[in-house]
Amino acid sequence: MKWILRGLLLLMGAIFVLSLMVVAAALFLLSLIRWLFTGRKPSILMAMTTYRQWKHSSRWSYRQRSGEDIIEAEVKEVRVQQDRQPIPQRKE
Repeated sequence: MKWILRGLLLLMGAIFVLSLMVVAAALFLLSLIRWLFTGRKPSILMAMTTYRQWKHSSRWSYRQRSGEDIIEAEVKEVRVQQDRQPIPQRKE
């Protein structure tokens, strides 16, 4: 009895996944046909292009390898203010 139920659930899940893939493929084809007739790129393509440009233009995506980014500074001790409680230390 259990294997019948498992088989039925597996079949229902497979049908669901396949139907989602068919719908996604149909929407993709419709967007490509619309692109051919109107000349406007699909919105998902525009979003991915914008994300790719943002990723490559962000300041975290690259580092300068020159020696100009080294900053020399003096060390200054920061003292705890009297009106604040110190941060408790973790017990390890």
